[in-house]
Amino acid sequence: MVHSRMQKLSEGLGLPGLHHKSYNTHVDDIFEKSSEVMEVILALSREKVLEFYRQNHTEAFQDNGTLDLAVSFDGCWPKRGHISKLGFGAVIDVHTGLDVDFHASVKNEKEDATAYEVWLNEHKASGKCMANFKGSSGAMEVEAALMLWKRSMQHQMRYTVLVGDGDTKTFLALSNANICGDGCPIEKEECVNHVSKRLNTGLRNLKSSLTEKSIRNGAKDKPPTILLHESCQRQQ
Repeated sequence: MVHSRMQKLSEGLGLPGLHHKSYNTHVDDIFEKSSEVMEVILALSREKVLEFYRQNHTEAFQDNGTLDLAVSFDGCWPKRGHISKLGFGAVIDVHTGLDVDFHASVKNEKEDATAYEVWLNEHKASGKCMANFKGSSGAMEVEAALMLWKRSMQHQMRYTVLVGDGDTKTFLALSNANICGDGCPIEKEECVNHVSKRLNTGLRNLKSSLTEKSIRNGAKDKPPTILLHESCQRQQ
């Protein structure tokens, strides 16, 4: 919540607002404390994953103690249409469902206004600039995946199997980077839920197109009946 929205909320509740400097101080404190808590939670999550594999899948460990993981990865943005200045990518172990690592990408929006350039220079000089990405919002997901795969070895882990949602850009970028080494190519598996969703959408679109075609041609007969499996009939 930015300062202006905080002021509007305070006005609506009949409460006194905060000066923008006080507001920024509180935001910085919350960010610092939440970052500390985040690191503790991630460390506990990774230890739980390692413990699970030690007890159930010892074959997944290499001779040097590195754990080969099958993980699910996806990115998200607070705004649709790949126009957001903030992107987020997370790696989740497929067996335990625990978050192993994540990366947030932040960029500054490019503008030609002189005032913006002055503010940007002052903002960077203050040491509080969090921008760590340059490029389109859609490329944030790929960048996050590369960052997460590269630092996986720091946690004694190696992500060797990627369970994706049908998007090949991330997998191609990881394969070309050859992060795991020549003897360990990254494998790609598709999420069953995404496959069934795409199949469901395709069948429904086909049914709609056949119905519309039959109406345009003035056919008296009903269009061909397409029976959808009960698993595809659930509401999206």
